Amino acid sequence: GRGGVGGLAQAFNYGLIDTSGQHSSGIFSQSVGGGGGAGGGALSRAIGAQISVSIAVGGDGGKGGDATEADAYNIGQVQTSGGNAHGIFAQAVGGGGGLGGTAAAQNYNTSIPDEPSITLTTSVGGKGGAGGNGGLINVMNSGLLQTQGQDAYGVFAQSVGGGGGAGGDATATSMAYQQAKLAVTTSIGGAGGAGGDGGQ
Repeated sequence: GRGGVGGLAQAFNYGLIDTSGQHSSGIFSQSVGGGGGAGGGALSRAIGAQISVSIAVGGDGGKGGDATEADAYNIGQVQTSGGNAHGIFAQAVGGGGGLGGTAAAQNYNTSIPDEPSITLTTSVGGKGGAGGNGGLINVMNSGLLQTQGQDAYGVFAQSVGGGGGAGGDATATSMAYQQAKLAVTTSIGGAGGAGGDGGQ
């Protein structure tokens, strides 16, 4: 299934924010789309004589959900004193596309000698889902931002598209107890999904 859409995230500060410790950002605002669901796997097995057909098609992965918007506004004072503790952290991230389902088709031809036989075996992997799009970021600061510690930015804002899902693997196996008159075996891997666009 398709991943859900990340909603609007808004954070306002008019007073004093004071944090200490690693990864303790003063203002953290984010909108994140849900990941797309994985396509189901498929297995097909045929055991027959004369005419034997086996087809397996993996399910397609769902599209990742889009992010909407993340806003952060500071009119007051933000102080942090830990590593990776940003003054304002705002991001909108699209969900990753779901994986395509794997597919496996197997065919066992048991026709007796001198009988005409046809064996068709086809396996198709599911397509990976497309990544969701990153959303809009708005950051406004007219107050004081003060950070101490490694990699602690005053303002960190990013909009990131989700990665496309991997295509599903495909495997086709055909076996005959005697030489078949016609045997066709096809295996097609699923296409990977497109990555999502980053937003503004």
